Amino acid sequence: MATGAAKGNGLGRPRRAWAIGRVVARRGGPVLAARLRQGRDYVPDQARLASLSQGCQDLGAAFVKLGQLVASAPGLVGEEVAGAFRPLLDTGPTVALADVRRVVESDLGRPIHEAFANFSPEPIAAASLAAVHRATTTDGRDVAVKVLRPEIDRLVAADLGLVRPVAAEIAAISGVRAAFIFEGLLDGLAEQLDEELDLRNELEVMRTMRSILDRWGEDRVVIPEPVEELSGRRVLTMEFLDGVPIDDFDAIAAQGIDVRPAVEAMVRAWFLGVIEEGVFHGDVHASNLLLLTDGRVGVLDWGIVGRLSPKTHRFFRRMLQGAVGDESAWEEVAQFVISRFVDEAHPLAGTVDVADVIPLMRAQADAFLTQPFGEVSLAEMIDGPPLPPEVYLDVWPRPHVLAGRFAARRLRLPIDWSTPFVPDFDRGMFLLIKQLVYFERYGRRYLADRALFDDAELHRVVSELSVGAD
Repeated sequence: MATGAAKGNGLGRPRRAWAIGRVVARRGGPVLAARLRQGRDYVPDQARLASLSQGCQDLGAAFVKLGQLVASAPGLVGEEVAGAFRPLLDTGPTVALADVRRVVESDLGRPIHEAFANFSPEPIAAASLAAVHRATTTDGRDVAVKVLRPEIDRLVAADLGLVRPVAAEIAAISGVRAAFIFEGLLDGLAEQLDEELDLRNELEVMRTMRSILDRWGEDRVVIPEPVEELSGRRVLTMEFLDGVPIDDFDAIAAQGIDVRPAVEAMVRAWFLGVIEEGVFHGDVHASNLLLLTDGRVGVLDWGIVGRLSPKTHRFFRRMLQGAVGDESAWEEVAQFVISRFVDEAHPLAGTVDVADVIPLMRAQADAFLTQPFGEVSLAEMIDGPPLPPEVYLDVWPRPHVLAGRFAARRLRLPIDWSTPFVPDFDRGMFLLIKQLVYFERYGRRYLADRALFDDAELHRVVSELSVGAD
């Protein structure tokens, strides 16, 4: 139910540009002064990174979203660059209660006291686009109310046309020479923001995923139940879940809860969603995963959702089928990888043999899916499409993501970079890779002896898939 909210004319764009100029002068001025003082001895990267991160924080809206995207993509921009932007994750200033009340009453069409018996003036969470307040409905239900920031849609529309120079600067610092990567990221960001700025999209996804969990009988994973009659485009009311972030190790230890079953269930449910529907939670960082007091795991914030294209969905399913013993899958998997990175205009078109790619794909998929979390680094294994050695030359920049293990080793293609072959940016696959790297963190902590794809129920589902399914 995309609304185009982030694609408007960006009312107030000149004023926003002026605000950006002030921030650039304030944050970039010391960097420029240092450059002038030190001349050729100036080492700019760290200072520029800090300046960019702080500037994104100052400007909020789409700039914070850009920073969060960079922070969550170390395989693309490098760990040092990603680390500089991590303070932007789950951050945002509070909103005056009068402004929150105005948005709620406008969206629900009634005074706030008629919708809620109690409404906490202090948010329990505040991010770049919205804040969340705890409340009680008039019939006594304990709920969380997500409210978009006032005028955020107009602000985002103004930002999207102004954020590209900042992205280009990040690309320059991180060494990502291929501008298409950041262009793809920004196009994906615009699409994501368009969805996030209409909370009815999030409500619909929550209802869908809850029904899927019910169908699977997965009761260790909890998605808050939305309250449709108290929700709209700018307000989302949902069941309140009480728990602690899954990486709050001290609080978890104090509760004496065995986390392992919940994490296993979370990984299984996530995989099942990808396998069956090609749809998954696109932001499973720790703040969105709560360990509840009864040992279940609550999955919050369904504003960012990954959706695989039909071709990529089929590729992912066939790779899993190959991993569980379907030998017929590997040729199709190898052909998909070749088609993604060697087009008809490529000098090596027609020379890359599927038979040479298959054993590389099998070895990578086996290591990626079946080695225990404690023995393998998913971040390191996401390292470029496995093509034969003769395809490689030292000219590919820090990489374009593909799948599983296929994103950070430099793909070396013997071509002139003035006219490179560029695979289309796949936002769904980018988000999928991003979540797998998150899972590594939880897996190393709680499932060190288990592999990512080590679950009897997952194997059964994959084995029963129809080969002809899209």
